Amino acid sequence: MNTALRMAGLPVHPTEAYRGMVGWGLRRLAEAAVPADYAGNGDMDDIYAHLLAAYKENPVVYTRPYEGVVEVLEQLSDSGCSLGVLSNKSHDLVVRIVQLCLPAGVFDEVRGVRPGTPHKPDPSGVREVLSIMGSRPDESLFVGDSALDIKTAIAVGAVPVGVSWGFRPVAELKDAGAAFIIDNPHEIKEIITSMIS
Repeated sequence: MNTALRMAGLPVHPTEAYRGMVGWGLRRLAEAAVPADYAGNGDMDDIYAHLLAAYKENPVVYTRPYEGVVEVLEQLSDSGCSLGVLSNKSHDLVVRIVQLCLPAGVFDEVRGVRPGTPHKPDPSGVREVLSIMGSRPDESLFVGDSALDIKTAIAVGAVPVGVSWGFRPVAELKDAGAAFIIDNPHEIKEIITSMIS
């Protein structure tokens, strides 16, 4: 985002400030990052185009999986769990990021925003992913780091699991209705075991 702001001659933000801006898709990120007077008068299409181009060129410069995530994904996949990704980023970007950062073959479906599919928290995208995986919402965990993810899980009828290590404070996840807040990826396996028992 800062690359796009610099290209437009606008002030940039410290990395920490973006914690509260991300999660709703790149268009909303651009709208949140520009000065308030620019959002109403400037050309948001140009800012968004700059952002998209910069992100497509370098989608994972500093991106890496959180500690323990890769191990847990591989263990869950090996045990026969169906795994999917649903993001408010554009579909092509999500597929590329997953390919660059996570092990091949662990996900049954990787999905970003596509034309005609609303962003989270609308449950449409989750329903599509679960249908492809042959999974029922009430037997599925929806794991995320924001109120948006928790609301998405609730809207589709999945078990909402918040992670304490993400971009939003734990209080936000609790207030949104998370059934579980986990501090370690391995706790996902414990929740699954308790659901099966």
